[in-house]
Amino acid sequence: MPTFETPTYDLQDPARANPARRLAPNIVNAQIAVAQVSYTLVATEAADDIINLCILPPGAVPIPALSSVACADPGTALVLDVGTDANDDALADGIVLSAGGVIPFAGGTLPLAVGAITPTALVADTASGTTGNTRVYATVKTATSLTADVVLTFTIAYKIGG
Repeated sequence: MPTFETPTYDLQDPARANPARRLAPNIVNAQIAVAQVSYTLVATEAADDIINLCILPPGAVPIPALSSVACADPGTALVLDVGTDANDDALADGIVLSAGGVIPFAGGTLPLAVGAITPTALVADTASGTTGNTRVYATVKTATSLTADVVLTFTIAYKIGG
């Protein structure tokens, strides 16, 4: 029976004394940080409204595949995009929160091969007030009969340094 190997495994030559430390830093290891921010619905949110989530530091590289939003049932329908001033749906495109639960950013229409698997460095903006930082926000795409006081907890994973 054949044995198949990933490119990462190929780089980890088993003959090395410590193969785990021999990888290129961008392949499987880096310092990962998580911004966890909450927003409480007021039930007046409507399509095209903006929810400012956080400001990420210079050099941050978001990882949509490790990011999500969790909430109880927010009402009849709630669909969001998550992005930055450079691209308003760069992190999540069309994530449906209508039934509640934990919804991964990559669960919308974000193409996995581009957005979720290959993290891309953020483009710094000036809207956040400090040059080099980047504002991350959600755009309401659909909001129907929302329930007030439902908490949306966004977990935004990003790589820093390296």
